[in-house]
Amino acid sequence: MAESLRKSDVYFGVTLIAATVVFFWPVLAWIAGETLAHEQLRQSLALMFFAAVYVAFDQWSKLKPVFEISNRNLGLLFAAFLVAATALVFPIPYTVLGALALALFALARIVFGSKALPVYLPFAVTFGAFLLFILFFPMLDWPLRTLAGTAAAGLLDQAGLATALTLHQQPDPILLLKVDEQIFKVAAECNGFGLMSTSTLLALLLIVSRAMPLWWKVSGVLLAAVAGFLFNVVRIIGIVLAAPYFPEHYDLMHEAVGLTALFAGLAVVWLLIGAGNGVAAPPADGTERP
Repeated sequence: MAESLRKSDVYFGVTLIAATVVFFWPVLAWIAGETLAHEQLRQSLALMFFAAVYVAFDQWSKLKPVFEISNRNLGLLFAAFLVAATALVFPIPYTVLGALALALFALARIVFGSKALPVYLPFAVTFGAFLLFILFFPMLDWPLRTLAGTAAAGLLDQAGLATALTLHQQPDPILLLKVDEQIFKVAAECNGFGLMSTSTLLALLLIVSRAMPLWWKVSGVLLAAVAGFLFNVVRIIGIVLAAPYFPEHYDLMHEAVGLTALFAGLAVVWLLIGAGNGVAAPPADGTERP
């Protein structure tokens, strides 16, 4: 039977949560703004949210609040604050986001205890990756857009369609894909970042929560990223081929093809990594995993 919670631990834990939110509020506001501004990031965050809801219902018995106020947990939270404070002297975004990820991990240990580590560790790792994706998105937008457009144009050309990929510099850089007599704009939504990041986050959720060889875990993440890129190319080709048949409902068709490619990509990642691999159960004695 679980020990009853001490009111002092609960109050202290809630105070730590409030202090963390206040301390990291500028960073949290920036993350929210960047996520809301980009559809690709919203897709990735939505995946983590629904996965978290599923785990909360499926393994609720392991996520009972225990408010484990230990020196180790408090040390982790203090270390996160200390690392974030260094940003005042060395304003490096990687440092601040790393400190936030560490602070959230420390709070998870405080609220749910170390015995529930196998349950919330996958989300801690995945959220850390999500923070990195926010930083990398502006840098990867044009390279991924160019790669996706080039790959789609090459496959369409092989299929016998006359294609041309051109870059227009003024007034703003625009990548245009011409297929026969139709011209399509390869916008930011077409760079594949959403599919690649969402597939990679799903792969991380699966490999961290499951027992499998290290080489397969690394390969799984790489395969997920590749699958996301390939399904984005399929998405572009599907939109191009379907466009002549839906001239009055292009936006609806665009969204339908995009969602189909997204869920198909996630299904492939699940089959490659998740199918047949049971969730690793925590040790019988309740000790932490290394």
